[in-house]
Amino acid sequence: MSSVNVSFPSYGMVRDVDSGNQHKSKDLTCVVRTDSDVATQHLQDCIKNHTNLSTQRISKIINGLYKTWGENVITHINDHLDYGSYENHIQNKRVSVHFYRAAHASENVIRQAVKLLRGNSTAEQGHYLLISLDDMIEPDSANSADFAFSRKFNANGNKTLGYVGRPGHASIKEQLQSIKVRVDQMSKNSHGLKVPLVFLEDNIRHAKMINWVIDLFEKAGIFENGSLDGISTCFCSADSAEREKVIFEGKSVPIVTIADYDSRTSDVITPRDLLFDGFVVDIDGHIGRLPALFMDVSARFKIKRNSQNAFKQGVAQSNIEFCEALAQQIGVSYIPLNWFEHGETISKKIGCSIDSNFTKIMHSFLPPVRTPSKFLDLKRAS
Repeated sequence: MSSVNVSFPSYGMVRDVDSGNQHKSKDLTCVVRTDSDVATQHLQDCIKNHTNLSTQRISKIINGLYKTWGENVITHINDHLDYGSYENHIQNKRVSVHFYRAAHASENVIRQAVKLLRGNSTAEQGHYLLISLDDMIEPDSANSADFAFSRKFNANGNKTLGYVGRPGHASIKEQLQSIKVRVDQMSKNSHGLKVPLVFLEDNIRHAKMINWVIDLFEKAGIFENGSLDGISTCFCSADSAEREKVIFEGKSVPIVTIADYDSRTSDVITPRDLLFDGFVVDIDGHIGRLPALFMDVSARFKIKRNSQNAFKQGVAQSNIEFCEALAQQIGVSYIPLNWFEHGETISKKIGCSIDSNFTKIMHSFLPPVRTPSKFLDLKRAS
């Protein structure tokens, strides 16, 4: 990983996102939340069910292999990224990675959200709601709720098909109704006062998506007894002008963040989407997550068009190394497809059995190994 610079910046680090200067950065900053246990939970559960290893031992093995896998994948991203998509703001064609511990980021986002509510008498009486829009931010509180939605793509990942409830969650309509019931009850308990809400998010780059959520809440009647008091986010790569476009009742919504980045010279990336997670797709009516390796990686990971095959080969090789090392360390002959959370979606995409050897599936991305013909062997022997 010599070509990639890695650092763990403090959460108070702020970059100048308001200067408007079209300066060039030496490297592209890729912002990543560490997510080993989240990304591999299903895999760890399967190993627990099929071996005699302890939970602690499984976690240690997985975390070590995941770290190596992640470093390799980021190197492949660095080697094949379309730096031109950043409008030539990157001076060096090289990545610098800022890692943030996911649990710590979540804690900070929640803490910032609570600060936004200071001085609100209704909130101080315990009547407020933190609404998480991100699956890695889960407040452990009676005053929290999820609004779990995902953008849906076609099977190749190069066409958007609107938004749906995140896999494993109720429909968008049902989730909105559930939130409305809770807000209405809280308002009733606070003598009819409006209940303050704060959205919790991982990154804000454009106002459009947040305004779409606000509009959904408005149409669902949630703001009849509730009000949006602010947004707390891990990262924000939107400049001041874009932030001001997030509107509620004619006013810009307050946004607090733990780290600001310039969208011209940075990107928030999720390497796990290449193997352990993925993007929501619709394959003949089956809604599930599909790892980006099986999709158009130019569309989903900004990989150069003429580098797609090379990038996929590199990632597939990293996946093979992960699976082979894992199988050896836990004492099984191979890692089956169904040990990955989205194995069913992969099986529907490529038409294979859910019990298939995952390593063999990954070998399909690699160039075929050429075996010398018997004629050449005889010629060499003579």
